[in-house]
Amino acid sequence: MKAFALFVCVAIAVASAGTITDEQKQKAKEHAAHCVKEVGVPPETPMKLQKGDFSANDEKTQCFAKCFLEKAGFMDSHGNLNDDVIVAKLSQANDESKVKALLAKCKQEKGNTACETAYKVYQCAYTNKAL
Repeated sequence: MKAFALFVCVAIAVASAGTITDEQKQKAKEHAAHCVKEVGVPPETPMKLQKGDFSANDEKTQCFAKCFLEKAGFMDSHGNLNDDVIVAKLSQANDESKVKALLAKCKQEKGNTACETAYKVYQCAYTNKAL
């Protein structure tokens, strides 16, 4: 279970192009635990994503990303990003202009399903973390 929590913490840090607070780390662990049970994602898939390996682009991986983003309040059930929530939460430990720049770039990512959109948003954030 620690591997899943680590993956989620890294996902948030990458998405915000910086660091996260201790409180956000704890919530990330809780969200990850919930989503692992709900989606049933294989343990090796999140670890690949953590390392930037996006070859595991299956439905469960995509839905794990959606579940986590929903639990964090970053996305609704239809795959729409909640810009205000993202900026407010991630700007607590990061430069707001960097968070907004990354959000502006990655919110353009759309998939055929809400799960695919979440996966593409994560991939975009990982790829563009230097913004």
